[in-house]
Amino acid sequence: MTQFQKQFTLTRNTRRAETPKIEIAPKRPPARRGLFVINAGNSGEETGLNWLELAWRDGFDVPMLFLNNDIKAPNPRLLRLSDGELHTLRAEERLVVGGEGNTRDEIQAYPLLTNRYSTKNLLRNIPVYSTYNRGGRGGHAMPVISAMDIDMHIDEVYDFLRKGLGWLREGAARNEAPLRSDLERILKERARAQQATAESWIVVILGGASGSFGNASHQLLPYLVREILQELNVRNYELFGVLLGPRAFTGLTDETQRNYYALLMSLDYMARHGQQRAYLNGLTINTATPVYDQIFLFDDPLLPRAQSYVTEAELAAFYQRTARSLHLLLGTEAWEAIASHHANPRVRQDHLPDNRLRMWNTVNGALAGMDADGLLELVAQTRQAQLLKTLVTQLQ
Repeated sequence: MTQFQKQFTLTRNTRRAETPKIEIAPKRPPARRGLFVINAGNSGEETGLNWLELAWRDGFDVPMLFLNNDIKAPNPRLLRLSDGELHTLRAEERLVVGGEGNTRDEIQAYPLLTNRYSTKNLLRNIPVYSTYNRGGRGGHAMPVISAMDIDMHIDEVYDFLRKGLGWLREGAARNEAPLRSDLERILKERARAQQATAESWIVVILGGASGSFGNASHQLLPYLVREILQELNVRNYELFGVLLGPRAFTGLTDETQRNYYALLMSLDYMARHGQQRAYLNGLTINTATPVYDQIFLFDDPLLPRAQSYVTEAELAAFYQRTARSLHLLLGTEAWEAIASHHANPRVRQDHLPDNRLRMWNTVNGALAGMDADGLLELVAQTRQAQLLKTLVTQLQ
């Protein structure tokens, strides 16, 4: 054996190589037809993932999208499935917008956005250090920052929503056998279009009303969703907005109350006038349609319990109670009974209410630790409760 061979003699490793373990994703429970949820912002994502966990525990899935300008995703949930296996539930269908640069500088390249945000003073009194560089870290309680992020990334947002909302039209066909002929495909497409027209859907946009991204989303996403559903030929649907706060977010920022009130004023304006808005991708919204068909105000008037601000534990508990309320309200037949009950509300002959008020519903998220019948009674009794009366007074 030469010196070279002695120096580089190889020895065999007798330990067997370990086969890498492949984690097999559990089979998702059957999706509940008739319900689709878009979770916007941090509060919406946390509540939505709690809601999804409750649905899985009850044996069904809820099609959901998660949209934010904060790269931090909601914490995964660990749950035990009916077969005893543990599964980690995550926000899978998620889009994060923003983060590439200083949005305030970038909008200068687009006259449409420069006119909207600079010329019309939407950025008035907001120092540049408050917006530089927030990309990818949320809107820091400023809805205008999130609105700019949505405007700058309208192609991504629109495509993301359209792909997700395609479930309303195509979801029932995902597990069908492949079609063998052109005639079969034509007939199936015709049947699918008829089903999309006949099937009734509730589309929910869930998000906080006192922060940044949820607030902006409640003003912009509803009309994008309506435009997409029209493209998909989905006609028989109701669009629900779920607004969280403001008491549940007391002390988190200085803008909690102002953002909440401004959003209610904006939604009320769009309930009167619809929306006229142009986007960079050529889309122009010009409609007299109300922003939402129903709006649910979820809050906990008892928060904060002790301090002048809500704690992390109180906030987590509020998200959980709100998720349970939504799960019971929209995951059962409760809402159908409530809607039927209030279809023709009795009024005094000398005081006919503004029809817009029938769009608003109030739910105390702190009282949802009950069954569906109890929740039905709760909502029916509080639909014109003090919170709504206060809102009416503010909007007069």
